[in-house]
Amino acid sequence: MILCRGVWKRFFIFLSLICLCHIAFAQDKKLASTEAKKVPVLVKSGACINKVVNTVNHAISTDATELRLAYSGIDDACFDSIVFALRKNKSIMRLYLSHNALDDSSAPLFALLLNVNNTIQGIDISNNRFTQSGITSLADTMIDNDRLHFLYLRDMQLTEKSIISIARLLKHGKALHHLDLSMNRLSNDSIQRLAESIPSDNQIETLGLFQTGLKGKGVSLKLILEKLPNLQWLDLGGNGFTHKDMQAITDSLQHHKHIRGLNLSFNDLDDEDIILISPWLSQAKELLRLTLHHNEIGDPGAQVLASSLLNSPSIHSIALNNNKLTSVSVPSYISLLMKVPTLVNLFVFDNLIDPDSHTKLASTTKSIDRLTVVAHKDIDNQLVVIEKNETFT
Repeated sequence: MILCRGVWKRFFIFLSLICLCHIAFAQDKKLASTEAKKVPVLVKSGACINKVVNTVNHAISTDATELRLAYSGIDDACFDSIVFALRKNKSIMRLYLSHNALDDSSAPLFALLLNVNNTIQGIDISNNRFTQSGITSLADTMIDNDRLHFLYLRDMQLTEKSIISIARLLKHGKALHHLDLSMNRLSNDSIQRLAESIPSDNQIETLGLFQTGLKGKGVSLKLILEKLPNLQWLDLGGNGFTHKDMQAITDSLQHHKHIRGLNLSFNDLDDEDIILISPWLSQAKELLRLTLHHNEIGDPGAQVLASSLLNSPSIHSIALNNNKLTSVSVPSYISLLMKVPTLVNLFVFDNLIDPDSHTKLASTTKSIDRLTVVAHKDIDNQLVVIEKNETFT
């Protein structure tokens, strides 16, 4: 009997150990599964192909006019499948492929893509992995395409040789309406080469040169701007222009009566620069958006700016946040809001305006029904946005 008791005791201990091990394993497996969900995993080609091709097919089946595939983990193998899927395309005109893993190997696929698709009019391949060789191949592919209306090449680390290829594309690509070279460092030679390549009958309406290292290169930039009679949207933000640069830019703007959007943010502009450009602003009868945030503009410049826009028949949005405006400027902008019926967006937060003036601005703007965005800081330094339904960059 004692022997039997010992055997049964050992058996129960053994069974208990098995159960404990099983529970521990199950818990570890559950924990591992939970942790795996927290860790970001790069999309592998196979998974990318299945997911992205489904997106492409859906866009084609719904007759979409644009296909947005930015940040989709697309590599060359995945892009090959996209090109194959797009052979059925009859509606997509704009293809957005920025922030992926495309490199020089995919350049020949663009030739196939453009040959098979006679509807595609624009491509965004910003922030991919093309080298100078790949950019040259891409440019050669696009030179004879008379349907290419827009091309975005932001943050591509363009070299001098790459610029030569793009200049050649500009010279022959007369259908191009929108070009964005933002976040690429452009030398004086590069700017002059681009200027020389632009044909007199070009159709460029949009030019993006944000953060392209243009400080001290205003004279060269002027050569480009003077050759773009159809220009409507100009992004020159993030370049830290000198007064001499602004003089050259202002001189070139005199040739442009149809500018609808101008971005001069992050440029260290001060009152002198605003006073310099204000005569053009008073004549810019089609200007919709003026972006001047993150500069050094004080009350003298802000007041001249408000005065120059007082008779504007078109101004829709003004961004003056993150400057040096004080309460002295507030009456000018209250007057501007009251007298200009097209003005619906005004940004003046992160300036030096005191709480009482903020209150006055708030009470005035709340009484104007048409305003969709008026942003300022309240007495507790909290951002106040009246009826916000739109962002402004």
